[in-house]
Amino acid sequence: MEKVKGEMKRYLIIDGNLLLHKSQGVHGSLKTKVKGEVVHTGIPYGFLKAIVRLNKHYQFLRTCVVFDSGVAPMSVKQHARKPVVARDLLPRVDVFEDYKSSRGPLKIEIARGKKLLDRFLNCLPITVTYASPLYEADDVVAHVSNEVWLRRQDTNTDVIIYSDDKDFHQLIHGPKNGFRVFCHKRKDVIMDRKKLKEKFGLSPRQFVKYLALVGDSIDDIPGVKGVGPKTAVKLITEKRIKKTISKEDYEIYKRNISLIELSADQRVVLACRHGRLDMKKLNVLLNKFKMVSFQREQDQSVLRQLKPIKFLREC
Repeated sequence: MEKVKGEMKRYLIIDGNLLLHKSQGVHGSLKTKVKGEVVHTGIPYGFLKAIVRLNKHYQFLRTCVVFDSGVAPMSVKQHARKPVVARDLLPRVDVFEDYKSSRGPLKIEIARGKKLLDRFLNCLPITVTYASPLYEADDVVAHVSNEVWLRRQDTNTDVIIYSDDKDFHQLIHGPKNGFRVFCHKRKDVIMDRKKLKEKFGLSPRQFVKYLALVGDSIDDIPGVKGVGPKTAVKLITEKRIKKTISKEDYEIYKRNISLIELSADQRVVLACRHGRLDMKKLNVLLNKFKMVSFQREQDQSVLRQLKPIKFLREC
């Protein structure tokens, strides 16, 4: 990351869905017995480890975790406002019925782990946000990032998005105007404008067009036939997309744009909760579920320095 002069105000936005599955995959074997019952603790352990490590590394003051509606507690779903469908915000499955069609239902171990995780997150000054059932957590990440931009003061502001999802490359911003957005990827790789240009030869805005042309297999979005990465970059940089591909392929390209572009609109948010720090309750949970490694003073100090993102409207 490029250095900037002056005091930094840093925001961390965590892709909660990714971290749920990553924590289960890496720490899923962790378990303990509580009143004779086996409890798997891998997911809350993975989340706390990531929150502590990232905040220690970047010295964040404000952290937001974003989830899809499928893992929202029932109490959140019952009290959330009714989702609004707008002509300019059509759900992606209405645009393309095979969108993310290969993804199966939520695994029971993920659901149980998320329920236990909620007890820990409720003790921390972290904002937890859920996407509307009609939209996705990716859109909420865009919304939070946009709100930081709209409400930033005359100070240097960094937003770090913790995710491996390529879709977030379109949100990369800066370093102009004292506001920058980066993507923190696996192995602590930071994707910024410079690295995006070096790797793909494109700007963040052009990256949406790139994915629309080559497709995104992770989201089951087929690209334009015969257009690979090199051809896509050439068509984009030479501004020859519409002139080169057929009308039928151009319609596929436009459809893919609508699937890949993220919306920062408030309507993508189902609900959000601003937690309050309760170290006493947190340490009781850490003891109960045998996660005492987080009771080291070094980690406790990081958690005590966290502050909630107060500007997001509570739903």
